[in-house]
Amino acid sequence: MQVPCFPTGHTACRTEERTRRAERCRSRHEETETVPQHPVTYHHNLYFRVLPLLAAICVLLAPWVACADPALSMQKREAAVARRLHDIAGDRARVRLFLQPMPKGGELHIHSWGTAFAETDIDWAQDRNYCVTRRGAPRFVPPPCGRHHALPVARMDDARRTALIAALSEDAVNGPVLPRHDHFFATFYVAGPVASRSLIDELTLLRTMQARQNSSYVEFMSSPASVDAMGERASSMHLDPARLDIMHDRLAPSLPTMLDTAHQEIDAWMAGADQRQACTAPLRETAGPCGVTVRFLATVTRTGTPARVFGEMLAAFALAHADPRVVGVNILAPEDNVTAVRDYALHMAMFRYLSARYPDVRFSLHAGELTRAVAPPTALASHIAQAVEAGASRIGHGVDIAMEDQARATLTRMAQRPVAIEVNLTSNDVILGVHGRAHPLHLYLAAGVPVVLSTDDPGVLRTDLTEEYVSAVVDQHLDYQQIRQIVRNALEFSFLPGESLWRDHTPGMPVSACARTDSPQPSLICAGLLHRSEKAALQWRLEHDIARFETQALAHPF
Repeated sequence: MQVPCFPTGHTACRTEERTRRAERCRSRHEETETVPQHPVTYHHNLYFRVLPLLAAICVLLAPWVACADPALSMQKREAAVARRLHDIAGDRARVRLFLQPMPKGGELHIHSWGTAFAETDIDWAQDRNYCVTRRGAPRFVPPPCGRHHALPVARMDDARRTALIAALSEDAVNGPVLPRHDHFFATFYVAGPVASRSLIDELTLLRTMQARQNSSYVEFMSSPASVDAMGERASSMHLDPARLDIMHDRLAPSLPTMLDTAHQEIDAWMAGADQRQACTAPLRETAGPCGVTVRFLATVTRTGTPARVFGEMLAAFALAHADPRVVGVNILAPEDNVTAVRDYALHMAMFRYLSARYPDVRFSLHAGELTRAVAPPTALASHIAQAVEAGASRIGHGVDIAMEDQARATLTRMAQRPVAIEVNLTSNDVILGVHGRAHPLHLYLAAGVPVVLSTDDPGVLRTDLTEEYVSAVVDQHLDYQQIRQIVRNALEFSFLPGESLWRDHTPGMPVSACARTDSPQPSLICAGLLHRSEKAALQWRLEHDIARFETQALAHPF
C-alpha cells in the first residue's frame, strides 16, 4: 500500500501552508472512518486498520511533509492526455489508434437487425441453407429455393454476392439524400428473413463487438416475438384514442401468457449466446465478450394501425416492468412514414398513458430523425418537444431540433430534467446528409443537454463505436474533456437499475459515499453502494478503466 504522504523537500513551511496540509490529511482521515462490515467481496480489513494511523502520522508531520493529492495527479494526467489528443486531432488514423483502447462506457442506441455487416449476414444465411433471389434487387428468402425462383446462397457467383453486399450496406449508396434514406430502410427488408431468426447470433456478435470497442454495457433494441404477437392480437380490435383504458382492459388478460413466452424467449437468447461464447460466472468479470453487460429495450413499430401499435406498446411496457433484463422501451421504423407522421401525437398519448400505468418503466424515443429532404415542415415542427413532453428519458437522433417551433424551450427542458440525446454521427451523415457544422451536436452541448454517442446500425452503416468517437474529434472538434464526459454519460443515462456514483446526474461529482473514485479500492461505505447498485458498480469500474487507459496512452510515443 502506498503511504498517502510524501516528502516535500522543504523543512520550513509557512504556518498557513502547514495548517492547510494538516486539515487535508485530517479530512481524509474522517472520510475513511471504520464503518460496520458489509458483505462484499473487497478486502478492506487491513486497509482500514492502517489508514487511520497513516492519516494521523500525516497530521503530525504536516510541517515537514505534504499529503499526496491524487485528485491533482489525476487532473495532471487528464490534462496531459487532452494535450496529446489535441496535438493529433487533425490526423484521423492517429486519432483512431488513440481512441480504440479508450473505455467507451456503453452504447445505448443500437438495433439488433442492423448489427451485422453484410458479409456476416451472408454467412448466417448460408449456414441456414437460405436462398438469394436470382433476378432484380437481391434479397434473402427461406428455403426451398425453387419456390422463390432463387438459388442457394452457397451457390451465388461473385457478381450476385457483390450486389447483395451493396443491398445490405448503406455506404454503397451515394447521391441525393432521399434515395440514401430509402435504401437504408430497405436493407432490413433484404436481411429480414435471416436477421429475424438470428437473435442468438446477433447477441453473440454484439458482445464481441462491444468488447473490441472497450464498451462494458449495451442496451440492445430487440423484442421477443411475443410482443409482436400481442400487436397482431390487438390489430383486429377497434381503438378509441380517447379511451385507451378500454383497449388496455381488453388486452390485459393476455399479458400473463405473453410474459411467460417472452421470458422463455429471452432465456433462450442469453443461454444460447453464453453457450456459444463459453461464458461462465468467473468470465463475467473479465474484459472479454462475457464481461459485457447486455440489457434489452423492447421495441414498438410505429407504422402499424393504432390498435396494433398500442398492443405492441402495452406488451413492451409490461415486459419491461416484469423482466429485469428488459430495462426500457423504444419506438422505431421510419419517422417520416405517412402513418408515423399522422399518428405521432397519438403514439405520444399512448406513451403517457402506459407510463402512468407502469411508472417504473423508462423509455427512449426516436424523435427528430428528419430533414426537409424526407419530410414536410409540419413534421419537423414539434416531434422532439412532444417526445420530451411524453416523458422520454432519452431522445434518439434529434437532428431537426433547430427546425422545431419551440426549440429553445425544448433544449432547456432537456437540460434541466435532464433528458439525454443519443447522437449517431455516421447514421445522420449517411442517411440524412447531416454532418459537420450542420449537425446539432454543438447546439445540444451549448444548451447543457447530456450527450451520448452510439452507432445506430453499425453493420448496415459499416461503422463501429470507436469510429463515432473519431468523428466526434476529427469532424466535430470535440476535445478530450468532452469525450470523457460523453463516455461517463453512457452509463449515467443508461437504464441500469440502482443509485448512481455521481451526484445530480453530473459525472465527475461523486456521491459522498464514494468521494474518492480514484482510490484503488472503495471504502466500506462505498463498497456497500457498489454492492447494491449495478449502475454504480459499472461506473466505478469505468473510472478505473479510464485511469488505466490514460496512463497507457501517455506511455506511447504516438
